[in-house]
Amino acid sequence: MQKTILTISGSLRKNSTHTQFLQAFSQLSTDTVKVNLYQALEQLPAFNPDNEQNLNPVTSRWIQLVREADAIVIASPEYAHGIPGVLKNALDWLVSTDAFIEKPFALFSACPRPMHAPAALEEVLSTMSGKAVRECFLSINLHRDSNTAAYTLAEKTAQFQLKMALDNLCLFLDNS
Repeated sequence: MQKTILTISGSLRKNSTHTQFLQAFSQLSTDTVKVNLYQALEQLPAFNPDNEQNLNPVTSRWIQLVREADAIVIASPEYAHGIPGVLKNALDWLVSTDAFIEKPFALFSACPRPMHAPAALEEVLSTMSGKAVRECFLSINLHRDSNTAAYTLAEKTAQFQLKMALDNLCLFLDNS
């Protein structure tokens, strides 16, 4: 049975290094594991608990994709020592659902100095009852001027680390 890993970039920037990092990761999909990049983060409305009973199609689809995924991988920049608002907003839509309960997750970073956001993000996801798969957490210093998926995969160290993260995540899923 094919596993599905949903990846989410915390950046809306058109040529985001984090998004390209996840694009490279998605190119490692195989017959047994499909890696999908969620690309509608900017379309999610601002979280409002009053709207949880009457979700729009974009929000419903977001929750369904998370629910159906076997694992989640998030790559996110750090803004003002924290999680980008658009990413936190997306996560807030999941809080009152069962979509993220016991969901394995890993965090990727494509910048050289993520100091606070990864810990803040791990705290949020753990509070939401997610399962951190720390052996799959990954930080690679990708240069902003070379931020393409092809460049990332051409870098032997980055390619090796991405494959190891994918293999370890699949191993975790097989054993849980």
